[in-house]
Amino acid sequence: MSFRNRLILQQFFLSALGIPSFAELSPALRSSLTNHPRVDEALFDCFRPNNPAPLSPAQAYSCAQKVAMYQQKLGRQRGEPHFRLKPYQLIAVFLSELFLDCLFNRPRELLAALEQFRTARPGPISDLPPFRESDLHKIAFWMATGSGKTLLMHINYWQILSHRNSWDNLLLITPNEGLSRQHFRELQLSGIPARLYDGNPDHLRTGDDELLVIDIYKLTPEKNGAGVSVDVRYFEGRNLVFIDEGHKGQRSVEQSWKSMREYLARDGMIWEYSATFGQVVSKNRFLQKEYAKAILFDYSYYHFYHDGYGKAFTAINLRRTRQQQDFHQPLLAAASWQFYRQMEMFTGHAEERRSYLIGKPLWTFVGSRVSGAKLDSDVLKVIRFLKRLLSDPKFLPEQLGEFCRAQPDIARSLGIPDISSTHFAERTEILYQHIFHGRGPLEIYLLRNAPGEMGLKCAGAEHYFGVINIGDVAAMVKLLREDDTPVQTDYFTRSLFDQLDSEETPVNILIGSKKFIEGWNSWRVSSMVLMNMGVGEGPQIIQLFGRGVRLKGAGFSLQREAAPPEWLALLQTLFIFGLNADYMNAFLKAIKTEGVAEETLKTLPVKTGALPFSTQVSPYRGNSRPAEIVELNYDPEIAARVEVDIRPPLSRVSSDEDALTKSPGKESAANKNIPLELIDYEQLWLDLLCYKQQNGWDNLLLNPEVIATFLNRRRYRVLAHVSQLQIETRADLEQLHQLSLRLCQTYLDRYYQQHTQ
Repeated sequence: MSFRNRLILQQFFLSALGIPSFAELSPALRSSLTNHPRVDEALFDCFRPNNPAPLSPAQAYSCAQKVAMYQQKLGRQRGEPHFRLKPYQLIAVFLSELFLDCLFNRPRELLAALEQFRTARPGPISDLPPFRESDLHKIAFWMATGSGKTLLMHINYWQILSHRNSWDNLLLITPNEGLSRQHFRELQLSGIPARLYDGNPDHLRTGDDELLVIDIYKLTPEKNGAGVSVDVRYFEGRNLVFIDEGHKGQRSVEQSWKSMREYLARDGMIWEYSATFGQVVSKNRFLQKEYAKAILFDYSYYHFYHDGYGKAFTAINLRRTRQQQDFHQPLLAAASWQFYRQMEMFTGHAEERRSYLIGKPLWTFVGSRVSGAKLDSDVLKVIRFLKRLLSDPKFLPEQLGEFCRAQPDIARSLGIPDISSTHFAERTEILYQHIFHGRGPLEIYLLRNAPGEMGLKCAGAEHYFGVINIGDVAAMVKLLREDDTPVQTDYFTRSLFDQLDSEETPVNILIGSKKFIEGWNSWRVSSMVLMNMGVGEGPQIIQLFGRGVRLKGAGFSLQREAAPPEWLALLQTLFIFGLNADYMNAFLKAIKTEGVAEETLKTLPVKTGALPFSTQVSPYRGNSRPAEIVELNYDPEIAARVEVDIRPPLSRVSSDEDALTKSPGKESAANKNIPLELIDYEQLWLDLLCYKQQNGWDNLLLNPEVIATFLNRRRYRVLAHVSQLQIETRADLEQLHQLSLRLCQTYLDRYYQQHTQ
């Protein structure tokens, strides 16, 4: 039985919210977002509790309001006032808020309801062991690489602290130093207090609500002597532990890491985020049972892809035969031509591609063996290929010709022309200029200002066209010299790897090991060559794959187009080439586990057809929008038609419910009780400007004095309980801001409609 079918925690909440299956989740919310411009209303309209316990409509509505607040807070903190969470991110935040509300306010009812749900469901869920209280202290999110796990983690941090802030330590554990630095930068952008542990013991001490970011290799179960490692016993007490990609797949390493994580959170909580739970637990029934109870939200690559997110992909798998003892050079020649076509489309459609936020294509080579024995090095094989490609004018047509004869169908799909055609030589010269900035002997430079990097350049060219990024540079230099390839030294150039995402970088090729699988976020990867990657490395393969399918998309939607023109389809497709068929098959098997592609033993198993997706369009956008300027003024009649009801929308009340949850009548109008003097009018004004832009009201002129007049005249109606308008905490101030924003948004809606009909 599929592990995905055993995720009891997710199934419980979806069932309680009236969602019969996960397949209906995203379409339902997208439809609701189209009908309701406000996030809280869309969420409540989509998810209506249908179980008597432990959820209630009032609880769901309150959680939906908080989701809207967190979305706004994240955009404000990061300086992105137009920021909007994707539908699946909204669902993840909403489920998190519901879970936390149940956990900290009704833990016994939640535990009982989960156990009742487990025993009542036939099949794989009922076979899980009974729920215990400790099961509720580990929550996991199974989300595809590139789906925004980092931003979800930031919101989860705020959510947890709003329910409980009595933690002795707050930790974020990462799999390596590079990812730790990346997380630290992202936390700073979101305004979350954080400290990066860099080996200095003084940096272990944190302030209130401050996250300590540390990679797992710096933690040890028992420290002896000096060094940068930290004994896990240093972190005593109740700890809140966030874990990003805490799984490697190797059994011995996995067990050690798991033991330390469990120790750190034995009296606290773990919140874990990974794209690879499916691969990690596939052969471990104990982990399957543990994470079936822990995964609150599954948006793994299967869902990510079928909802239209990320690039399409084509995996090319060429089996070696006795007649083709070594086919990797023809394969790399074909890969070079395919990459050239992407560069050609990128350059030739400079204006059209801007609206799709297409990054400059990047050709990546990833191998397991950097040094190797007896010159059996993955990186060295690529260097040898590039040397011949750049220096021998006959090499490329010879290798392409061999590829076309062996695989004519694939050659046609890659756009490889007839090498005897008159245009072939002309296009070949363009290929060299686009990718390598010229042609001639290959020069390799050791970059003294960039540890772990070597630059690749054509002799006589001004710019580097490629960078090698590896851990053991000394071993690589030794191999190159043994292979009669000289290595020069560059004392001035700074890191080429750090410049890869720059629009101005001349670097088109990245060669390296698994070093940059984790913690490297780039939107450029368009073509990958896998060298001896795959066997026993399912989790790392999925992470690597995620580096390539990342896509910004039109309007930063992260989605590919449903019916793109040929040039755009090429730029929104990831091409994957394998130098070793056995390893490539392991990759395809890992993708098959995600439910996307069928494993094959031959060639081109995957179609690249894009999937349709719905687009949310403002009801006021389009050609029908009038061009006349509409100036906002105060209209008392329109103001009198503005009514906002923030009471919990209950349909019925039982005798044992809290009296405050009743739905009172219209006499609950509470206009005079609103503390308008506490409103942050400057922030309100900025939020209304965003609201105007989201609706496409470019012809509407706003006036802050009109907004203040509207609120202070109090002709609108606010239906609320008195307790809802009392300001005692910072959270109450945020609720006041949301109320004033809703009032003004409603006034703008009515005013604009009346003046544009």
